Amino acid sequence: MHYFLLPMIPLTIAGAIFLKNRFAAYGFPVVLTSIKMFTTQVTPTYLFTALALLAIAFLTRKLNSSANISWVRVTGTAILGVFVYALVSNFGVWFFGGCEPGGERLYALNLSGLLACYKAGLPYAGVHFLKAVPSTLVLVQVVAWMKQWNVAQNVQRLLTGKASS
Repeated sequence: MHYFLLPMIPLTIAGAIFLKNRFAAYGFPVVLTSIKMFTTQVTPTYLFTALALLAIAFLTRKLNSSANISWVRVTGTAILGVFVYALVSNFGVWFFGGCEPGGERLYALNLSGLLACYKAGLPYAGVHFLKAVPSTLVLVQVVAWMKQWNVAQNVQRLLTGKASS
């Protein structure tokens, strides 16, 4: 249920595509991670969540442009984003020994422990893939439509009473 309240990968990708300011585009994933930290139990693995989202923002800005949105590229970026997120966040789970602080270590600090951690994370990555890719496509489409029709500017005009002639 938490995913639908804060779809981090789709929001990160949309932010990286549509936020023109580089500081805002890279700050947005940090804000998303902070929101998640304040709404759930804080764990050290959120460091790796933020790093994964920053990597997704970097890849998105390199592969996509807001002026010419390619749905094939957005889909590829979403798939790559889920892969990067799973890779980096599972590394954090392995590095810190688990998702919850203070618990006993779930995975040994060796290659077999790392592989066991990635294997255990595969079902979650699969579900994340099934949610993130369609959500990203819908979110990017909605934001592109809002940008095309100047929704923010029209709402501002409506609220201030300065309707255009």
